[in-house]
Amino acid sequence: MEYKALQGALKKASKSPQINESNEDTITKLYGQQLRKVIRIIQAAQESLNAGFINKEQFARFLSSADEEITRLCKEQYDGEYTDDINSFDVDALDSNEVINMEKYPYAGGNDCSFDALLAFLTRGSDTSPAELEEFWQTMRPPPWPTTPRPSPDHSSLLSRFSSKYSSETVERLISTAPVAKVDILRSVLEAHMEIRSYRICNPTAMALNSNYLALACAGGWKERECIFYRYIIPGSDENNEHQGSTKELDEESDILGFYEPAQRLLYHSQHLWAQGDCRIKGYDAETNDLKYTLRGVEYGQNGAFGVTDDLVFQMGKSGKIFSWKMTKLQEHEPVMFDSPEDEKPLGGRIYSEDWWLDEDAQEKVEMSRGQKPDSSTSIKGLGLVNVISPLPYSTKYLCSSTGYPEDKNTYAVKVFDLGQVGADADVVGIGMAAGVEDFATHVDLPNIYVAAGGDHLARIFDIRYPIAQIFLDGHMTDIDCCTIGSSHSEVPLVFTAGRDEVIKAWDIRHSKACLYELSTGTLRATSLAFHDERSTLFAACMNENADRLGYHHDYDEFDDIDEEEDGYDEDATHWPKQSNTAPEQFGQRWCQVDHCVLEYRFKHGAEKTFFPASESPSSPEW
Repeated sequence: MEYKALQGALKKASKSPQINESNEDTITKLYGQQLRKVIRIIQAAQESLNAGFINKEQFARFLSSADEEITRLCKEQYDGEYTDDINSFDVDALDSNEVINMEKYPYAGGNDCSFDALLAFLTRGSDTSPAELEEFWQTMRPPPWPTTPRPSPDHSSLLSRFSSKYSSETVERLISTAPVAKVDILRSVLEAHMEIRSYRICNPTAMALNSNYLALACAGGWKERECIFYRYIIPGSDENNEHQGSTKELDEESDILGFYEPAQRLLYHSQHLWAQGDCRIKGYDAETNDLKYTLRGVEYGQNGAFGVTDDLVFQMGKSGKIFSWKMTKLQEHEPVMFDSPEDEKPLGGRIYSEDWWLDEDAQEKVEMSRGQKPDSSTSIKGLGLVNVISPLPYSTKYLCSSTGYPEDKNTYAVKVFDLGQVGADADVVGIGMAAGVEDFATHVDLPNIYVAAGGDHLARIFDIRYPIAQIFLDGHMTDIDCCTIGSSHSEVPLVFTAGRDEVIKAWDIRHSKACLYELSTGTLRATSLAFHDERSTLFAACMNENADRLGYHHDYDEFDDIDEEEDGYDEDATHWPKQSNTAPEQFGQRWCQVDHCVLEYRFKHGAEKTFFPASESPSSPEW
């Protein structure tokens, strides 16, 4: 099709549907039909580009128009209050693309069972028998754990649950072709041989990983208003992976970041740890944690994500603005704390401290420098306020998107901008999401591939050269908060995804094209994931949504008898959140973590299947 014909077809396909009734399912279906039509027109545009009927510039303009139309249709559903949750419309539309499914159980935790039983009864008809109702109800919950595949009964962790589509034959074939030195660790990852450890932290807000350290920023203190920092030293290893035989735990070090609010983003780059919090960006020595730089970031409401290259530090602002500081011009300075003498002059002046709402001990940990102003700024056409960015391997390009409701010219698409080309527009490189992107994952072993975890319950595998996802990962019941890629020593790359449904899923996107298994998080919500390739270890920063800001725990069930002598609270009882998204018997062992923590899944040859933390009892319960 020619460019003009494509634009006409897009306009027709994206026309708002006629709404003649208020039934939510009907309305969602009507919008879904229009959205599918738009996706098919995009496919046609890709074919026209390949055939030479349109050029790259026309294709880029067309994608931008299609992105705007998709976002408009999605917003109509939200703004019209037709639905609270837009279904992923493009999965059924793209028959030529891979869709990897994992069993989903809407009521695994047994929430609202009486209501749902009644709903099932009404939808099945008044002649529905109790036996039929029970059969229907069982489809909503996971089958008993003993009935699921167990590739290695002696070593696969009890806190792993394998997919019914797990193929031991495919896994054995993959292992048989691996180098001899990598066979054991590859089997460990593919069969979930692992040791699981937990480290108690405050409510996590950001996580960063490099070869030697795991860093976490958390919200702690009174009402979680204080910025708490943890750094864990990862046990060393040599070329023979001797760490695989070690049971050493991570060594924790704590220090201050100097923010008056919890830091929201962390990243390691070269010899520095960088953190973004309140309206500042701070740089620390990665080895000593000593403060080196403070940068005056963008003001509230306009401060987006930040990034670091070998040459500069940059931060995204509103309406496509990018503010940058050159590395060669950064000013090192000594920290000036809240209670420092008046004659000590903070870099850039003192920050305003009248409305912190911090207690005295927390105030003393705040570094007062306003920071160094940006050296320059530029604007990128086609961008709004960007909340999520990720560098593409071996390039100066960055993936970017905005979470949540699209505002400030934002859409749901994935875009890419090039720091190496001043004045260049942002290009749409990923399209078809029905909600914002929450996280990206890239890997140096897969330079053209990226993962986009979405608020529409899907993770998508994109090739940077094509605008429509090549693979859809459909296995979560909730928004997907985070994702990461583990290369498994370059043999079998796995994608790990997690969200509010309290499980981490492992996907083989190259060979078996299947979700291999899911891992328990101990009824916690994983907010960040990172995989350490050299040590074959997955880290997950997790929060307990049943704990409030004062540290009280709410809405837990007891499975053992209550000890009346303990005022109705038995410390030895097994507890489970009433609104959990997982069932107590979903895995081979009941496991409930009640505190925010970072979980370490250390894949290891010969690991004991019972190597994991014990369940905990909630403190100060509110039954």
